[in-house]
Amino acid sequence: FLDKKEDEFRVIMLGGSSLAGSGAKKNSQTIPSILEKYLNKRDDNKKYRVINYGAAGGNTGAEAIKFFQYLIYLEPDMVITLDGFNDTWNYVFENKRVGIKYPIINWSDQSYKLFELLNGYPSSKAKKKPIPPLIYASTVINKLKYRYDLKTKNDKEEFYKDFPMYKISKQKKEDKGFLSEMFKNNISMFANHACRNEILYLSILQPHAYDNYDGLTLNELEKIQKYEYKYNETIIDTKNYIKVFNKEYDDLKVTMNNLSESYIDCKNVNFLNLTSVFKGHKKDVYEDNIHYTPYGNSIIADKIYQTINKKLL
Repeated sequence: FLDKKEDEFRVIMLGGSSLAGSGAKKNSQTIPSILEKYLNKRDDNKKYRVINYGAAGGNTGAEAIKFFQYLIYLEPDMVITLDGFNDTWNYVFENKRVGIKYPIINWSDQSYKLFELLNGYPSSKAKKKPIPPLIYASTVINKLKYRYDLKTKNDKEEFYKDFPMYKISKQKKEDKGFLSEMFKNNISMFANHACRNEILYLSILQPHAYDNYDGLTLNELEKIQKYEYKYNETIIDTKNYIKVFNKEYDDLKVTMNNLSESYIDCKNVNFLNLTSVFKGHKKDVYEDNIHYTPYGNSIIADKIYQTINKKLL
């Protein structure tokens, strides 16, 4: 796909595991694949190619880095981001799972793991494994230093407290929170680039199961219960999850509306709130709290196609 043909209309899609294909049994059931099939039914002499850059744990910050570091060179005609869940989970719950008081701006589960590995935090997993022979000398020094420092105080909060990004995130969280501001800033990077370079951009706020918990099928509820059991120590229970997670997610809905108003004069940029796209569904659309069934993927792909047809192409 590096050589873009003259008649090719290239679409890059970014998102988390929902976009990557978790929940789908084969590639043809993923959202990008279904969307590509819909687009190629258009009678406009173009060959549409939708490239799936969804990744497990993907959030808007990681996607912006990925796009502007190297995906930009694939010369897309359109960029689509499908986000919301991972940004919110990382803000509300991930730091609790890690064992620290505050979340870090634009960090996901892998960010914490990498930081701890490179700076020598003596986790239980690390103790069971030998230090890899080919690592930077500074990493070895940091490992030794921190293991010495933490011999008598094996405390995650102590480990993170002097890290500059943790200090900034702590201040922002204690002030007024940073999820909506972070989300807006990350999405605005894509929107600004699209406006200046005359490419098309569609930002989508994805649906999640707890936004319409009472409307889930019995089968979906059973799957959700398995998820709740797995993350019980973090989310506590259904009531707490709905209370704290949905509150933050509702703020993202407002943020999407505000972004739409801010870019109203940029006709090649659009914002789509799909949080209620499954309302009233009778068949299963969720595999768990955030991953969709092939049927759910087809509904989302259809709505994306309708929006592109009506507002962007």
